Amino acid sequence: MRLEPISHNVRYFRKLRGMSQAELAKAAGTTQYTVSEIELAHREPHPATLRKLAAALGVRVADFYGESDSPLGAAPSSQEKLFNNGLEEERRTPTPFERHAVEALEDRCSHLEAVLKTAQRRSIPLEIWKLESDYALDIAMLSLPLFEREHLRPLVRPVGARFTELVYAMLDGMKDAGSIEEAERRRAAFRPLEEAVA
Repeated sequence: MRLEPISHNVRYFRKLRGMSQAELAKAAGTTQYTVSEIELAHREPHPATLRKLAAALGVRVADFYGESDSPLGAAPSSQEKLFNNGLEEERRTPTPFERHAVEALEDRCSHLEAVLKTAQRRSIPLEIWKLESDYALDIAMLSLPLFEREHLRPLVRPVGARFTELVYAMLDGMKDAGSIEEAERRRAAFRPLEEAVA
């Protein structure tokens, strides 16, 4: 059995619902270790465990396999169309490329958190703040297309909001390092991402 589709889809639905691994484990009556092992494709999940995870996530077991009779491949119901403001884009599981792009944005958030923690302990030179903000701006612009894909919005919006918050904290650090005008100019460059997240 190929475990990758299951592991990717369990993780996708968990993030779509805004749940941590611990929250999913509690809702499914299993352990966080089990959820982690399944998401990492380190173990073949027991059918009973998959049923519990599916129930906790509000999906069918077939959705974990990406089967053709899955509701994810079907046309949206009238209720779904109403819920999605009439948008009839087909619901589908993200591609590996889309998953990787969201994970890259999450990784950048972790990096920015580390930079901000370092800044609490010691002064960071202005040149470093500029390099970090340049790289963050590149990531922001590359991430914008993710927000245009209806099926990705529930997954990418929380990450985008976190990223934007961290970027603005970083730009405050740049102001503290003595470059108020530069920080304001760069903040304006991040507005398209802020608007996409809203």
